[in-house]
Amino acid sequence: MTTPVKDLLKQISDKLEKVKDIDYNIFSILKVKTSELKHSLFLQKLLSFRDTKGNHIFLESFLDEVLKNRNFLMADLTEKQVSIETEFVLKNWENGIAIKDNPALGRADIWIKDEQNNYIIIENKIFAGDQYRQLARYDKYLQGERKNKEPRKGNLLYLTIDGRPATKYSTGHDKINYHRISYIEISSWLESLKNIHSPLKEYIKQYKDILKSLIKQYEITELIKPVYYALKDTIDRKPTDEKIEKAIEYIKEKNILENLSCWFELKFWENLELYLSDKINEGDLKWEITDRKKFSYEKIEKSKRKDNKVAYGLVIKINVNEDKYFRIYTNKDLKSLRYGFGKFVNKDGKLDEWGWDTSNPLTYKKNHFEEIIRKGERESKEFADEIMRKILERK
Repeated sequence: MTTPVKDLLKQISDKLEKVKDIDYNIFSILKVKTSELKHSLFLQKLLSFRDTKGNHIFLESFLDEVLKNRNFLMADLTEKQVSIETEFVLKNWENGIAIKDNPALGRADIWIKDEQNNYIIIENKIFAGDQYRQLARYDKYLQGERKNKEPRKGNLLYLTIDGRPATKYSTGHDKINYHRISYIEISSWLESLKNIHSPLKEYIKQYKDILKSLIKQYEITELIKPVYYALKDTIDRKPTDEKIEKAIEYIKEKNILENLSCWFELKFWENLELYLSDKINEGDLKWEITDRKKFSYEKIEKSKRKDNKVAYGLVIKINVNEDKYFRIYTNKDLKSLRYGFGKFVNKDGKLDEWGWDTSNPLTYKKNHFEEIIRKGERESKEFADEIMRKILERK
């Protein structure tokens, strides 16, 4: 184990001493900690709460303390109708009719609307990655019109643990307006609520504790990222220092290296899709990347389990009106990539494009998938160039 890795593990041990996990916490029992949906549900219930006078005390406080801008919604929220929902389907309307070829632009983690048609959309990200052009689609929704043909007025919030900016994979190349907020700010805001008397007081206290634990785990994960491969190769060696041993126990208990393995692979697929999309657009090609067997953080995470190997990747439909496909996906051994042309095959009585066109040789990057991921963004660009050459040569 190298000296930089040892020093890092001692630093992590010191951090663990400063912020200790709470043994009994209702949110821990319900496994809320890393679930974006469950965090969104709690925040939605908190922001929806009204006191006995009908005041949205937590929503108003959230506007003041976190967003620093009461103008996001109407000035007087007392006894006013404010809709706050989770997993809200964002429909795309034009002249009062849902657009058929793109009826929905996604599902908002938290969606808020007041009586004057002011909107707030909160996209909540903890450890999972963004969806392709996710914030760009939500911005399109806010720039669009409602079913009654009236324009929307809204603000898009990007909630992450540390307030980091969204990537181009989510925003696209066009500039969009969104506001960054963090769970660190949410934690500070919850601290400011301790003098507010409500039936939710104990839940707020326990939720604040779980956020402290989550923020600590995230910060430790970020510390490990630069030395991930060095640590991965040496973590099973018996430590000689008590501090190092304590840090290693925490890393193993929280599956931090496994989570980082998923994260590095996710970045590879996101970069690959982004570069392929750019090349398709630059060439003015009538191709599209489909959702068929498409990668996701959840699929990558699932594939790491010994008892549940899944195939996933990217499928490019070539010349949208024709039945030609190019497929890139992981082998179930997760050590290699397999890519080539696909075609329709008869599967259980149905035509399925998830078949190989064996008239053209398939290509393998056998036993080198981890090396590809390790090389990062540069390798994704080179791989995208290689795929484009193969498709254009065949065409």
